[in-house]
Amino acid sequence: MPSWYSTIQKELSERIKAEQLTDRRNRDLATLNQIGQRLSRLVSQEEIFKLVSSMLQETMEAKNLLISVFDEPTNSFSFPICVLDWKECNSFHP
Repeated sequence: MPSWYSTIQKELSERIKAEQLTDRRNRDLATLNQIGQRLSRLVSQEEIFKLVSSMLQETMEAKNLLISVFDEPTNSFSFPICVLDWKECNSFHP
Protein backbone atom coordinates (compact mmCIF):
# COMPACT_ATOMS: atom_id res chain seq x y z
CA MET A 1 0.00 0.00 0.00
CA PRO A 2 1.45 3.41 -0.92
CA SER A 3 2.57 5.73 1.89
CA TRP A 4 0.31 8.54 0.64
CA TYR A 5 -2.70 6.30 1.35
CA SER A 6 -1.97 6.10 5.08
CA THR A 7 -1.36 9.87 5.16
CA ILE A 8 -4.73 10.54 3.55
CA GLN A 9 -6.42 8.04 5.87
CA LYS A 10 -4.89 9.75 8.93
CA GLU A 11 -5.96 13.21 7.71
CA LEU A 12 -9.47 11.95 7.07
CA SER A 13 -9.64 10.43 10.55
CA GLU A 14 -8.49 13.71 12.14
CA ARG A 15 -11.03 15.67 10.09
CA ILE A 16 -13.85 13.36 11.21
CA LYS A 17 -12.83 13.77 14.87
CA ALA A 18 -12.73 17.56 14.46
CA GLU A 19 -16.19 17.55 12.87
CA GLN A 20 -17.57 15.41 15.69
CA LEU A 21 -16.11 17.80 18.27
CA THR A 22 -17.57 20.78 16.41
CA ASP A 23 -20.98 19.07 16.28
CA ARG A 24 -20.84 18.41 20.04
CA ARG A 25 -19.90 22.03 20.77
CA ASN A 26 -22.69 23.27 18.52
CA ARG A 27 -25.22 21.09 20.38
CA ASP A 28 -23.92 22.38 23.73
CA LEU A 29 -24.15 26.00 22.54
CA ALA A 30 -27.69 25.40 21.27
CA THR A 31 -28.62 23.98 24.67
CA LEU A 32 -27.13 27.00 26.46
CA ASN A 33 -29.06 29.27 24.12
CA GLN A 34 -32.28 27.40 24.96
CA ILE A 35 -31.54 27.78 28.66
CA GLY A 36 -31.09 31.53 28.24
CA GLN A 37 -34.31 31.89 26.26
CA ARG A 38 -36.33 29.85 28.73
CA LEU A 39 -34.82 31.58 31.77
CA SER A 40 -35.86 34.95 30.41
CA ARG A 41 -39.51 33.78 30.54
CA LEU A 42 -39.43 32.32 34.05
CA VAL A 43 -40.22 34.17 37.21
CA SER A 44 -39.90 31.78 40.13
CA GLN A 45 -36.65 30.45 41.51
CA GLU A 46 -38.13 26.93 41.57
CA GLU A 47 -38.90 27.07 37.84
CA ILE A 48 -35.37 28.25 37.12
CA PHE A 49 -33.80 25.45 39.18
CA LYS A 50 -35.94 22.79 37.48
CA LEU A 51 -35.06 24.10 34.02
CA VAL A 52 -31.34 24.32 34.78
CA SER A 53 -31.44 20.84 36.29
CA SER A 54 -33.10 19.22 33.27
CA MET A 55 -30.84 21.02 30.79
CA LEU A 56 -27.67 20.11 32.73
CA GLN A 57 -28.74 16.49 32.90
CA GLU A 58 -29.38 16.45 29.17
CA THR A 59 -26.20 18.28 28.18
CA MET A 60 -23.81 16.59 30.56
CA GLU A 61 -25.63 13.24 30.71
CA ALA A 62 -25.53 13.66 34.47
CA LYS A 63 -27.41 10.94 36.31
CA ASN A 64 -26.53 12.60 39.62
CA LEU A 65 -26.94 16.33 40.20
CA LEU A 66 -26.98 18.55 43.25
CA ILE A 67 -27.65 22.28 43.02
CA SER A 68 -26.91 24.31 46.12
CA VAL A 69 -27.74 27.88 47.08
CA PHE A 70 -25.77 29.86 49.63
CA ASP A 71 -27.70 32.30 51.84
CA GLU A 72 -25.30 34.97 53.08
CA PRO A 73 -27.46 36.41 55.89
CA THR A 74 -27.81 33.00 57.55
CA ASN A 75 -24.46 31.67 56.32
CA SER A 76 -26.13 28.44 55.23
CA PHE A 77 -26.73 26.31 52.17
CA SER A 78 -29.95 24.94 50.79
CA PHE A 79 -30.24 22.23 48.14
CA PRO A 80 -33.27 22.87 45.95
CA ILE A 81 -32.31 20.25 43.35
CA CYS A 82 -31.14 16.73 44.12
CA VAL A 83 -31.11 14.00 41.48
CA LEU A 84 -29.72 10.52 42.12
CA ASP A 85 -29.64 7.88 39.39
CA TRP A 86 -31.88 10.07 37.16
CA LYS A 87 -34.57 10.31 39.90
CA GLU A 88 -35.44 13.48 41.75
CA CYS A 89 -34.84 13.32 45.50
CA ASN A 90 -37.43 14.76 47.85
CA SER A 91 -34.78 16.42 49.97
CA PHE A 92 -31.06 16.46 50.58
CA HIS A 93 -29.38 17.05 53.92
CA PRO A 94 -25.58 16.89 54.09
